[in-house]
Order: sequence, then structure tokens, then C-alpha cells
Amino acid sequence: MCLTGAIFESDGSNYDFTRICEDAAVTGLIPDCDDGTCHVTFNNFLYDVGTDIYPFLFAALDTNGDNAVDQQDTHCQLNLLGFSWGGVNVLELAWRVAYDRRIQPSLRVVDRVIMLDAFQTFDPDMEVAKEVRQLWSYRHSVTPASGDCSSAAPGGPYLGLAPRCSECSDCRDYDYSLAPRRTFQGILGSDVGHCDIPAVAHEAVVANLSDGQGFQLPPQVPVEAP
Repeated sequence: MCLTGAIFESDGSNYDFTRICEDAAVTGLIPDCDDGTCHVTFNNFLYDVGTDIYPFLFAALDTNGDNAVDQQDTHCQLNLLGFSWGGVNVLELAWRVAYDRRIQPSLRVVDRVIMLDAFQTFDPDMEVAKEVRQLWSYRHSVTPASGDCSSAAPGGPYLGLAPRCSECSDCRDYDYSLAPRRTFQGILGSDVGHCDIPAVAHEAVVANLSDGQGFQLPPQVPVEAP
């Protein structure tokens, strides 16, 4: 499932984030369908994650439609991808899975969470549920000298927020700003801004989803505990 940034689909998702969600490596994608129109990324800006987004996820897991997720349902891997606003909200989705009593305890697992410059204007809780097996965060921490796509936005410019993980999760946090003189997909690390993260991280994200080797990885940042 892909959650886009602080925009509505009628305005179009971040182009490079959409390209990730359309990649062949993203199999079994849960689409956001409304009135016959479907998008590969979910609107989640100013939405209630529990009532507006999570039901789509639960319905996809509940393959036999009996309002329970157990051994009678088709097994799958659950991968959550989020950019910007959606990068924070995928963490809430993971917590929803962890605490949903309709899901058999052994199946309350999120296989992968991928956060692309996760950011929200208030002070969100970035703690990762222990039920998340693997998490990758790709972000930037320094606003480019030339400016940023989010500079004029409320609370901008946006800088990616770091996850906080328990020892139960395999969490990796990468920061492009810490490699200012290296080039990522033709962009210097010092010039990587908020809207650039999906483009520069595309190959690495595809590798994460296919258990392959990541490409052009920026420096890794130690992940704090909750």
C-alpha cells in the first residue's frame, strides 16, 4: 500500500513516488478506488487513518471476507510505503495492524515499511511498532541552498523525520544531506530536497522490496530507541 504526501490525487501525487508504486517490484498493490477511478497511491492528507485508510488495508488482508484475518485467509507479505505526510501515516497503519484483535496474533506482522522523507507539520510520534520486521527511512536533514519545493508550504521547508525503533525491528535510516558531494540519480546530496527523495531512492526502494542490493545509498544514521 502506498500513501502519498500532503496533496490530493486530483492534484496528482509526487510523480517520482507514483513511479515507485507503479514499479513491477510493487506486487499486489492495494489501489485507492473511488467512483470508478483508481490511483496507485492513497490520499491521506487530513484524512483519519483509522476510518479512511485502514479499512482498505484490512479488507485486502481479509481475503475470505469474514471480518477476521487468520489461517483461513490467503497468506501475503504486507509492505507499506509512504512519502512525506504518508511516510508518517504508514507508521500509524502499522500500529493499527499490531492492535487489531480481528487479526490472529501471529499474523499481526508488517513485513516492510519504507518511509520517504516522512514529515508532518505538527510533532508526530515516530515510534515504530515492534511488529514491523524491517523499516527503511530515506530522508534529508539540510535544506538545499537553492531552496526546496516545500519552502513556501505551511511549516516549510520540510526536513525528513527520523524513526524511533525497538530492538525487535530491523530499522535503517539514511540521510542524503550527509553526503553533500556525492551524486544520487544526477543530484548532489547537498541539493536533494523534499520532493527529490522518491527519485533518488527509487532503486534502493525496489531493492528493499525484492530483497536485492540497494544502490547509491547515502550515509546511514543510528536509529534511536523509543
